[in-house]
Amino acid sequence: MLWKHCGEFSSSTTMPARKAPAFHVDGELSPSALLITSPYDVEARYSRKKSTTWTGYKVHFTEMCETDEPHLIVDVITTAATTPDGEIMEELHEQLAQQEMLPAQHLVDMGYVDAEVLAESQSCYQVEVVGPVMPDVSWQTKAAAGFDHRQFTIDWQAHQVTCQTSHTRKTLGNDFRSSWETSHSGAIL
Repeated sequence: MLWKHCGEFSSSTTMPARKAPAFHVDGELSPSALLITSPYDVEARYSRKKSTTWTGYKVHFTEMCETDEPHLIVDVITTAATTPDGEIMEELHEQLAQQEMLPAQHLVDMGYVDAEVLAESQSCYQVEVVGPVMPDVSWQTKAAAGFDHRQFTIDWQAHQVTCQTSHTRKTLGNDFRSSWETSHSGAIL
C-alpha cells in the first residue's frame, strides 16, 4: 500500500497546511510501468515474476555455450523491470550481429518465446530461437470446446493446414479464416 502526502498553502500563512496522508487502495494504483516506487531512483519499477517481486530493473545476460569454447557472457541488456522479456530479442540479435557473435541456435526461457520472435529471429538473423512456449490459455482450451491449435497440423513447406476431421486447406493467407468457416459451418474457431 502506498501513501500520498498532500500539502496546500493557505493565504493567511507562508507555512504549508498539511493534510493527513491518504492511502491508495490497490484498485487506485497506477500501472507498475508508470508508478514511481523508489525515492532514490525514479526510473526503478516494481515487477513480479512468478513468486519473486522486486523494485529496480531487469538484466538479460547472453552466454556462449559452445562445447569446445569457454562459457562467456557476451552481451548484457538492462531494461525497466516491467519490460516483457521477448521485447529485447531484436535489440539483442542486432547487438550480437554487430559483434559477429550471432548463434545458429539461441536457447531461451519461456518469456522470450512467441510467434513474432521465432519468425523474425529466423528471417532477419537466421537464428533458430529454441525454448518452451507459453501454455495455451485460450477460451477454447479452458472450456474444452471448439478447436484450438492442437487440433490442426500445419505443413509449412506445402502451405497447408489439416484439421482433425482430415479437411485440408492448401493456401495460407488472409482469406484463410473466411474460407475455413465456409467449409466448416458451425465450427467454433
